[in-house]
Amino acid sequence: MVNTSTSREALLGQGFGVLTEIDVKATMKAKLNEDMENYPILGACNPALVHRAVEVDRQLMVQVADQPGLRAVADDASAKLRTAVDELTQTSASDRR
Repeated sequence: MVNTSTSREALLGQGFGVLTEIDVKATMKAKLNEDMENYPILGACNPALVHRAVEVDRQLMVQVADQPGLRAVADDASAKLRTAVDELTQTSASDRR
């Protein structure tokens, strides 16, 4: 399995926690008998952003609609994820040197 600690640290730095980790390689082998490279998927959540979103619309977890009130929350989530990805990109580039 790929080491996901750097990704976890970048997400944590932006207020996200990792709720799930899926080993896609193992899943593809078990379900389809297909081989592939290591490919983990991290399921992350930022509790503060979820709280803000649910305050706008309590049905959010059941139905995601075009809610103007959620735009600010979505923008914050996008900015935080972009920062985490940028940190990972910089770390990856410096590791290759």
